[in-house]
Amino acid sequence: MTTPIPLAPDLQDRETAFSFVSRLAAMNGVDTAGFCTDMGLSFSKVIDGKP
Repeated sequence: MTTPIPLAPDLQDRETAFSFVSRLAAMNGVDTAGFCTDMGLSFSKVIDGKP
């Protein structure tokens, strides 16, 4: 079973994926690269804006 993320910001108009992930990580008290790893995301792809 997957546990929901405790805190999640609202996505802002024209916000980049990196900005959103960065804010999401910060709200949950972790660094962005570590958050991406924990969530199974490629940090470099998030930075590059790739799907």
